[in-house]
Parts: sequence; C-alpha cells; structure tokens
Amino acid sequence: TYIKPEEVDIKPKTKDIAHGSNQVKIAVIDTGIHESFYSIPGFMKTGCKKADRNDVSGHGSVVSYLLYEELIRNYNLLDVIPDFTIFNYNATNENNELTLFNIMCSIAHAVRVNEVNVINLSLGVYNNIPVLRYFLAKLTNEKPNIIFVASAGNDAYNLNFVDHAPSMYHRNNDI
Repeated sequence: TYIKPEEVDIKPKTKDIAHGSNQVKIAVIDTGIHESFYSIPGFMKTGCKKADRNDVSGHGSVVSYLLYEELIRNYNLLDVIPDFTIFNYNATNENNELTLFNIMCSIAHAVRVNEVNVINLSLGVYNNIPVLRYFLAKLTNEKPNIIFVASAGNDAYNLNFVDHAPSMYHRNNDI
C-alpha cells in the first residue's frame, strides 16, 4: 500500500531533539526517503549510487519514520535526548525495483563508510540467494556487533518450510 508522506505526521514530538550525533547509527535499506522527510532531526539521506533517487513508493520513508517515532517514544520515556542517526538508503533501480546489487552495495556502504550499529532490511524475496547469504555471513564475521533486523515476509507462509531471503540467514546478531 502506498502511503503518501503528507499522510504521516512528520513533526518531531519533542523540542529537545538535536541532530543525530553518531552514538547509535541505523541504516534503513529500502526505497530511500521522500524529500519532505529531510528536515527531521537525525535523518540522513545517503547511498552508494551516484544519483540517489527520491522515495517514490513511500515504503522506505514510512519504515524510517516509524523507527524514528519508536526511538523518540522510548527515549522520551527515559527523559533523555535521543542520540541516533538514521541513514536512509535507496536500493532501487530506475524502475523503482529493489535489486540485489543495490541492496548489497547499500549494506556494504552502511557498514564500511557510515559504520552503522543496526541494519534494517524491511524487504525480502521468497527464495534462497546464495551470494547474499555468503555476503552477509562474511560481513557478520568482519563486524560481529552489527544487529540485523529483517522482514519475515508479508504472507502467511511458515518460514520453516519456505525460503525467504534475507530473514532465513541466521546469524547470532539477528532480530
């Protein structure tokens, strides 16, 4: 379902929010972020492509914003100033389709350039992709403290019997 950015309240919920400081760095590998979200404190538009495109589907923007809202809500419960940065990656091609190359490039950029602590992959495919499995295993061995959050799919499949990448690639640091 397409969600338009104007349908989401993108105003910060607290007056104490400062721009993210790199304390906790989160990469959202998805469809990028809509330009109307650029002003949200802590959001960074980034990528490994020369000409990163705007989020036309709205999915990456909403995933990032829901994460942001959850961080703010939890930080406000603790009465502290949020100390995080969300790096938004557009892993789509010119047809707005996610590609394996762009997903892997975004993950590598997030880890090696932005040195993120958490990688969110709200995406997947009902298939096994050996090159992605190898890539994530190698990356996990290099950076064992990175936490991966992956979609388990939108259908009611029992993933004990159906392949779903990347959520099927079990590592010690998965959520």
